[in-house]
Amino acid sequence: MNEFLKLADVDKKTVLERAKQLLEIYSECEASGENLKDSPKLVWRALSKMKLTPAYDVFEKMDGELVITIYNLNQNQIFRTLGYFETLSATFEEVCTRTWRELHHYPEDVLVSVDQIPEALYAGHIQETMPTDIPAFTVVDALGPDKIRTEIKMEWMSPIRNDNEIVGLMTATRVNVLS
Repeated sequence: MNEFLKLADVDKKTVLERAKQLLEIYSECEASGENLKDSPKLVWRALSKMKLTPAYDVFEKMDGELVITIYNLNQNQIFRTLGYFETLSATFEEVCTRTWRELHHYPEDVLVSVDQIPEALYAGHIQETMPTDIPAFTVVDALGPDKIRTEIKMEWMSPIRNDNEIVGLMTATRVNVLS
C-alpha cells in the first residue's frame, strides 16, 4: 500500500475505480464460464464496460496468444489482458499505481518510437488498426523481485473511441517470457 498512499486523493480515486473495474471485468468473465485467457471475449467485455468502441477489425486480428492493452490519451494503461501479468513480478498495487514506463525497463529506441504514437493519434494519422514498425525488443521487469525478462513484439495498434472521438489506443503484443 505504500505506492497507493503516496498518491494525491484524486489519483487514489482514479486508481481505485480502475482496479475495481478491472476486477469486475475479470469476475464477470469468470462467473459467466468464459476462459479468462480468451482475449477477444475479455476485451469485448472490457470495452463494453468502459463504453469504448474499437476499430471495426480488431476482433478479426485477435487471438488468445496476444496480450491486449488499452491506454488512454495520457498513455495510462486502463485495461490489460491476463497475459500482461506474466511479464512482471510487480504487485497488483504497483501495476495499478505506476505508469507502463515504470513497470519495465525499455530500450531507448523503443521509447522514442512509442512516444510518437500519441502525436499521431492527436494529429488524426491513426484512424484504423495498423501494424507497428517497431521490431521485437526485450524488456526487464523493473519493480518485482524476479526481474523477469520478456521479448515483446508489437503486432498492431488501433484507436479506441467514445462517441466517435478517439480517446485512447489498443495495442496487441506477442510476448515470450525469457527468464
